[in-house]
Amino acid sequence: MEGFHDDSECYLILGKDLNKIIAMLEILEKRNPNVDQLVEFIDQLKGLRSYDQMLDAMIMDTRAEDMHRREQQNEGLSLNEILSKFKIRKWDKKDGKN
Repeated sequence: MEGFHDDSECYLILGKDLNKIIAMLEILEKRNPNVDQLVEFIDQLKGLRSYDQMLDAMIMDTRAEDMHRREQQNEGLSLNEILSKFKIRKWDKKDGKN
């Protein structure tokens, strides 16, 4: 299926707009109850955590781990260790434009 946007790109959307999309998809699902993938997709959208929630969790996890390491080794986490822990990597020129 060809979409409107590049599948590899990420987009930010406000909770208000995401709630509208979910409400419209639920109407569509009620009219087409045999589409299993639609139910699963709606559940995925309902279960999304906001970037604020993910960043808060990352900060708290990093602080706790950093404090633990400092106690043991008298040093903190490097940026690469933090990024690796959350399976994030630094942006590179080969990744293309942003």
